[in-house]
Amino acid sequence: MTFLVAIVLLLFFYRTQYMLPIPYRVHEIIMGVLIVTVWALLMILLLSVVGILPVTFTFR
Repeated sequence: MTFLVAIVLLLFFYRTQYMLPIPYRVHEIIMGVLIVTVWALLMILLLSVVGILPVTFTFR
């Protein structure tokens, strides 16, 4: 769920880059934080799946 919220926020700020009344520097910081958050959540998701898969096949 958190991953989806981060993706939606990232897409929102990407699509409304020139429409929002905020300075470009602030927009750049927000986008950087969102990209790092999405990347971290994706890595957690991938590592949890990769960690679960061997366990499920071991105990079959």
